[in-house]
Amino acid sequence: MYSVISHVLSVVILLINICVIRCRYLVIFYPRETKMTGRIAAALIGVIWVTAALFFIPWLFVYGQQIVTVGQHEFLACQADWPLPVFERIFTVGVVFSTCYLLPLTVIVVFYLLIGIKVSNTLLFITTIVVIVIKCKVK
Repeated sequence: MYSVISHVLSVVILLINICVIRCRYLVIFYPRETKMTGRIAAALIGVIWVTAALFFIPWLFVYGQQIVTVGQHEFLACQADWPLPVFERIFTVGVVFSTCYLLPLTVIVVFYLLIGIKVSNTLLFITTIVVIVIKCKVK
């Protein structure tokens, strides 16, 4: 159970990071028009939690508790009982790897590339204006 909770929280954190990066992107590209209301923020938080919970619902049905004896001590451990080993691989690669690594990394790279292009074009524009002003003063 703790494994499921920790993975849900990990996905929540990644989705929040994506939302933060998207907000940065919007502020840089549309500085006067971008406003996040409380209603939009609440909706985003709800979507983040529901999405994260949906990804890991299969684990609630797969994991079970098992008593493990080590020496004279008994411990309660979580054990995954997948119907077929291929299901575990599909879930691990298809859902966990995609949602926890591939999708966030792709979104983060795209947004930061767009931000970098916008900032570099702005700096190029400002530099060009400064050069023109300096040339005008020199004449």
